[in-house]
Amino acid sequence: MTRDVAGVFGRGANAAREHVRRLLGSGSDGCESGSLAIAWTGGKPARDRRLVLVAGRLHNLPALAAELGADSQDAERVVSLAIDRWGEEALGKLRGGFVIAVWDPGTSTGFVAVDQLGVGGLFLHRSSGRLSFATEVRDLLRLLATRPAPAPDRVVQWLAGGYLAGGATLYEGIERLEGGHLVRLENGGAQTVSYWGPRYAPPLSITRTEAAAKLASALTRSVAASVPGGSRAGLQVSGGLDSSIVAAIACRLDQPPRDLAAYSLVHPDHPDIDESSLIERVTTFLGMPSERIPVSGSSALTAALEFQLAWELPTTTPMLAFNLPLLRRAAADGIAVMADGEGGDELLGCSEYVLADRVRRGDVRGAISLARRLPGVGDDPGARFLWALVREFGLKGAAPRALHRTLRRALGARRYAPRWLQPSAASRYLELHDEWAWKELEGPRWWSYLADLLTSGRVRMGAYDLLRRRAALAGVTNTHPLLEDLDLVELVLGLPPELALDPVLTRPLARDAVAGLLPDEIRLRPDKVDFSRLLIDALGGPDRALVAELLGARDAEVWAYVEPEQVRGLLEVPRERRSTEWARVVARLATTESWLRTQADPGLPERLLGR
Repeated sequence: MTRDVAGVFGRGANAAREHVRRLLGSGSDGCESGSLAIAWTGGKPARDRRLVLVAGRLHNLPALAAELGADSQDAERVVSLAIDRWGEEALGKLRGGFVIAVWDPGTSTGFVAVDQLGVGGLFLHRSSGRLSFATEVRDLLRLLATRPAPAPDRVVQWLAGGYLAGGATLYEGIERLEGGHLVRLENGGAQTVSYWGPRYAPPLSITRTEAAAKLASALTRSVAASVPGGSRAGLQVSGGLDSSIVAAIACRLDQPPRDLAAYSLVHPDHPDIDESSLIERVTTFLGMPSERIPVSGSSALTAALEFQLAWELPTTTPMLAFNLPLLRRAAADGIAVMADGEGGDELLGCSEYVLADRVRRGDVRGAISLARRLPGVGDDPGARFLWALVREFGLKGAAPRALHRTLRRALGARRYAPRWLQPSAASRYLELHDEWAWKELEGPRWWSYLADLLTSGRVRMGAYDLLRRRAALAGVTNTHPLLEDLDLVELVLGLPPELALDPVLTRPLARDAVAGLLPDEIRLRPDKVDFSRLLIDALGGPDRALVAELLGARDAEVWAYVEPEQVRGLLEVPRERRSTEWARVVARLATTESWLRTQADPGLPERLLGR
């Protein structure tokens, strides 16, 4: 039974603190970094009125306020009115990235909830009849009497794949509330229930032209919600398609023109990945002022240590160092909101498992025909290449999930786990890792894969938490119209999957949707730059000594999970053989080692940064 509830709720305004103190009396206490600590310990709030707290952004707040006849657009007031009318079903009507806490002192009931996609972060800990929650793991740790230890199984998952399944975190007993879920507080207990999840419906009967028009309308609405008027806004622009789409739509919506500015990273030391000329082409076409931030000889691990120091977790991307300077420059220029094209690859791309649905119908010839239309196949693919695609996405995709489990057990951990894992860790990884879990969603294979990717898949990869924390480190608000819009996700899941196929160009519908808004040199550009060379150079240059110090120690914490000789072999790989995967593994090993050591030595990140 949950007798006590304690929470740290992310808010940025001092007025929010006063609001909670007024409602809860002595039951609240301030926390640093704009958070609130709220504790219910069996006492009665100072006033017999519902408490509603909202963290994050509600994109449809004005429309919801009008529907409810609210006399203001105060988020807490509007949400409270919505609950009056619809109860918990009000959550399904909200749009945006949010966390909501509700407590009704009259009935001693309430709930805490996260938005449908899980954009907002809510972390939970249950112990000895007490539920504690916070919008950041860091703040939750400060609520607990005893700091949780690292969870070994989760560390294994993290080291091997850079992700965490479901609502897991790296700390024992701390869970992340999954998107579309709430924790209902009643009768002295706390029950987690789902209020939303992706549901399959047959695709629209629609032409490619009509689908592109629908996508254009949805993209326009999403960008408009992410780049609100009345504030200085910046747009992260590269030479890539996704960021250019967001910039083009934002500029078209910007009437009368505001002080929109493009911020771009350039790489003078790497002409092969530098997109300066493409950035110039986009910004000149759109008539935007352009700020260029050069990246040269950067340390990847310095930014990772800074992230760990701030959030008490390792970063989910080793590329953090190459994004922070841009956001910090925007913040220094007084930019209030920065928008980008994060998430476009997944949202606007195709689901290759459309081949599996043909195979499941016994139409292997149809699967081969569709394989010819997969992005990157080209005009004249060979028969062997086509068959490899059909085998990977058709046959494997069509197989039952149980068959994959049986094969994993039969073939053993060494077939699936990285060679550098300890045997015991590899066995645990084999039990925990299930790349085919998406098959549990009811629907065609193409839809199940894409629905999982665009919802819980993004949470597993830590995308939302990383982007929120990165923006906070830089001191700017970051918005992601291609990543956090539920209506846009539902539209994409309702389009015929074949319309997303093109043998030359990825994201063909998106390219059609912005015809005329971008120069064709950008809109129809077939290739995409791989920036991993920056990370490879950083680990072999500025970070080389720190990597050796962290992973060269005889008492390194990661030795409990990995084979020392195998890891030392990774560190000695010649420069010409260092790949993207090599760089990501080495960075993950080093940052995890730093985090593990810090559990016993909290001052370690600051000392390493000081050096």
